[in-house]
Amino acid sequence: ENGIEGLAPFIPFKKEYSLKLSEINTYPKNALSGLTNKGLENIIENIEVGDLFLDGEFSGFRNTGSYMFMVAIGEKIPNDFLVTIYFARSPLEEKEILLKTIDKIKSSKRVITYNGSAFDLPFIYERAIFNLIDFKFDKPHLDLYSQYYSPYAKKEGYSKKGAKAFERTQL
Repeated sequence: ENGIEGLAPFIPFKKEYSLKLSEINTYPKNALSGLTNKGLENIIENIEVGDLFLDGEFSGFRNTGSYMFMVAIGEKIPNDFLVTIYFARSPLEEKEILLKTIDKIKSSKRVITYNGSAFDLPFIYERAIFNLIDFKFDKPHLDLYSQYYSPYAKKEGYSKKGAKAFERTQL
């Protein structure tokens, strides 16, 4: 019932999953202690209650009729970190997950993404318009790609597309 080693049972027939990191009995409590880059450590140390991590998955590129079929949201909550995943099992369910995602964004203090400035947030905005949802993004936003990875990659000589090399050496 609890899935693999205490992880939530991610079965693609459900539309929503939530789990707290403290409830995963295999989660290494010191998982972030091996970071070698002080810049990223500072970001992690400064995560506050109300911070929202967001990563959307889409069926294709923007402006092509693609839809959002999944979004993963991580929220810093008191004494824990909550991960929620919303699935649209068909394009007909996209509006439902957009509404839930937008509600989470509106109730957050700050949104943290990886390349969200260029991709996730504009895509969510476009899909909100398509689904006749009123959405204006007005939260503080930390884009780890543009504000951290891209400048670091230039300094260290990584290509912009070299995120895998960066992850292997820095995380």
